[in-house]
Amino acid sequence: FLAELRGPAIDTDIAAAATVAGTRPDRRLTIPDLVADLRSVAVDPQTRDCVRRAATTRLARLADARSPDGRRLVPAADPTRWWGVDDETDPGTAMRTDDEPIRLRGSTLEQLGTCPLQWFLESEARGSAGSNQAAGFGSIVHALAEAVTRGTLPPDLETLTDRVDAVWARLEFEIPWHSERERSQARAALARFLEWHASDRGRTVAGAERSITFRLEIGGRPVELRGRIDRVELDAEGRVWIVDFKTTKNPHSQDRVSRDPQLAVYQMAVRGGALTDLGGVVVPAEPAGAELVYLRADAGSRMTGPKIIRQDAAGPQGSHPAEEVLDAAVRRVANEHFPAIVGDHCRTCPFTRSCPADPRGQRVLS
Repeated sequence: FLAELRGPAIDTDIAAAATVAGTRPDRRLTIPDLVADLRSVAVDPQTRDCVRRAATTRLARLADARSPDGRRLVPAADPTRWWGVDDETDPGTAMRTDDEPIRLRGSTLEQLGTCPLQWFLESEARGSAGSNQAAGFGSIVHALAEAVTRGTLPPDLETLTDRVDAVWARLEFEIPWHSERERSQARAALARFLEWHASDRGRTVAGAERSITFRLEIGGRPVELRGRIDRVELDAEGRVWIVDFKTTKNPHSQDRVSRDPQLAVYQMAVRGGALTDLGGVVVPAEPAGAELVYLRADAGSRMTGPKIIRQDAAGPQGSHPAEEVLDAAVRRVANEHFPAIVGDHCRTCPFTRSCPADPRGQRVLS
């Protein structure tokens, strides 16, 4: 690119740098791409010094370029506008006052522990790009499961499949065979749900898609926990079962479910009286347990229906390991420290280009 830009009045460094250009590079000829290339060369320790100096010289000239009315023509070439150049800054103002409740959702507690930065960008900064196909799949299955539970749709597979077909095109799959495979998976998931729904578990349905809000104090800070329970059931002794439907392909291990903070928080909310009345059904404050119902996984080789993994009933406060996760989450949010943590979750993270722990983000932030 330096050879393309060089003019008649070129200094020695730029002339030397130009000699390294062999063939015309395969890239778009736009100002943003030019600035990106110059920046990349200027900070590359593997590049010859003369080439790096030439790149910084060109960046400086671009940054100083002005229109006749004094407007900067290439402000992106100014290093003061580059992300990651300055050290970490203190905003000077906390995100919330000490007496303002720390609001957490049960469904994001595990994410906050797994990668605080991912949680912050999604839950606090609202930086998510929106629903993807997997989320759309889950939304459809959850909505139909709710309708059957409430009695607004019959527990009939063909009826539910017709509803799926009516909205399936909105998911916008790029590959036709992928769309057909996922639609078939949706039908199979609904078939598993209907078999589970019709099975005799010795319980009665007390609610579906129930929103809850539970307030408590942790470490001297007011905390507000929010969540949405897919299904609430009562056993023969009148105790509460929390049911959470999952449409992910890979079920978690029993050990992980036993420590699942979302289920633990829901049980904690039940014990605290968050569910007192559901459509005229008085709900006691005694949890019997919670379970994840994996609608995309079979129960086993000799069993039909979905795979079910349970979490034991929550005991008194402080007796469940997931409560330690909640305590740590509250402390982290209160301290406003959200580092990036590398792990398997990085493979599907939507924020890799803004992450200092990912090479793609390092190129932006370095």
